[in-house]
Amino acid sequence: MDSRTTQLLKALDGDAFDLLVEILARPGTEKELVERAGTLLQPTVHKKLDRLAQAGLIRKDKGAGGRGQPWEMVAPEATETCVRALLDLADALETADREARGDVRGRLDPREQPRLRSVSG
Repeated sequence: MDSRTTQLLKALDGDAFDLLVEILARPGTEKELVERAGTLLQPTVHKKLDRLAQAGLIRKDKGAGGRGQPWEMVAPEATETCVRALLDLADALETADREARGDVRGRLDPREQPRLRSVSG
């Protein structure tokens, strides 16, 4: 696998994915993203933003000067397409899992199988 793909995959854990979606929805400063992230603490948000930036997914808005610059997407359209594809994949996998569980339940349904008889002795 090429190094860019490896960097992207390493950067995208669950928390970073949530931040990526937040930035896609609306760019924001680190402070704003901490507030919008809910349960994530500032050091965690900082670390995740740094990893996303190192992977080339986000950057600080060059138009704003100094500290508190908003984070923005480098390639918003491609990133949104990827995020939607990942969500579609997750849905498809969940459907497959649900169907597999249904197959198991069907095998356990007493109407579908002859009753097991207890043997006492």
